[in-house]
Amino acid sequence: MVRSKSGLKALGLCALVVGLMAVVTSSAQAEVGARWMVNKVNIETGKTGPTAVKAKIENGTASLLTTILGIATKILCTEGTLVGVSLENEGALTKGGKVKFSNCATYLEGSSTASTPCLPKTAGANDIIETNGGVGLLVLVGGVGETLIKAAEEAKPLAVVESSVECAVGQKINITGELILKDCELFEGKSAISHEQVTHLVEADNVNSTLKASGQKATIDGSATVETTGGLSWSGLPV
Repeated sequence: MVRSKSGLKALGLCALVVGLMAVVTSSAQAEVGARWMVNKVNIETGKTGPTAVKAKIENGTASLLTTILGIATKILCTEGTLVGVSLENEGALTKGGKVKFSNCATYLEGSSTASTPCLPKTAGANDIIETNGGVGLLVLVGGVGETLIKAAEEAKPLAVVESSVECAVGQKINITGELILKDCELFEGKSAISHEQVTHLVEADNVNSTLKASGQKATIDGSATVETTGGLSWSGLPV
């Protein structure tokens, strides 16, 4: 979804992250000259330095959609929290930052009833999915600034969704690949990521991302609002 807006008015709410999560290619790098701006000042030259950000799933639903073992699978979460994520120098996000999703459930074959055997969990905690530490880079995708998220360690998946041995799609679902997040709105015909404002609305770029769940193509449905923890206006300039 792409939404236009005019004037300098801050964004209203619209729908998420992923946790923030990603991909283009595994060799993707931040663009030379990429930078985050906070209160119209480059964080590398200003007094803000690394600036912590927070996210909130819009409309209370974000889902990962895939098909595993021939079974249509939807993993839905209603809440998401960023853990240790800040805007860093050179258009990066904090290495090792995570997203913790809660109130999660798994739905199979289009059922409106959650699968009890496939209830997601992390480290034994029910209805929780916590990603592994990742890295984020401000990149150009088709001439538009977007944010690439991938696992900080190549050998690790972005996340592992655990459940029970009775789950029809497997006790562990590895979420691999890279996720690209894009700003949902436009400002003066361009991605609103480059327009400084207090709140930005992001969603997965499912065309350019390369997410997989247990080796099968996966997409993210939903969006999230992202703000600095101090309520400062911010933007991302990829070049």
